[in-house]
Amino acid sequence: MKEIIVMLAAVTLTLGAMAQSKTTSSSSSSKATTNTTTQSQSKNSSYTTITIQTNASKNCKSCVNRFKENVPFFKGVKEYTFDSSTAKLTVTYDPKKTTADQIRKQISNLGYDADKVKANEAARAKLPPCCSKESCGN
Repeated sequence: MKEIIVMLAAVTLTLGAMAQSKTTSSSSSSKATTNTTTQSQSKNSSYTTITIQTNASKNCKSCVNRFKENVPFFKGVKEYTFDSSTAKLTVTYDPKKTTADQIRKQISNLGYDADKVKANEAARAKLPPCCSKESCGN
C-alpha cells in the first residue's frame, strides 16, 4: 500500500512539472542569440524554435504579462521565453499547426513589432502608455 502511495505521489509531481513547462515566464537569464531570427529543429522532436525581436518595452511588467497571457495560447505553441534585457521572444512551436510568420502576425496583433512585421496600429494604440514607448523600465 505504501508503494502505491509513493508511486502516485511521483506521478503527480511529474505531471505537475510537465504542466509548468508549458508556460515559461519571463527571464532575463534566457539564452541570448546573435541573430534576430533563428530557426532550428531538433532531431528528437517535431518542434521548431524561433527567436523574434520585438519592440516591447524592456523590463516592463505590462509587456511581460501581455506575452505571458497570450503567447502560450497561440495555436501550436509548446513553450516560450521572453528575455526582458533584449526584448527577444523565443517560441517553440509545432510546425504542423502553425508557422513562424503566423506567430509574428499574432505578436503584431498584440501591438508589438515582430522582426520585420510591424505592430498592428489599432492594437498598439490600445497598449498602456508605458508599453507604447521603448525601454520604459516599469
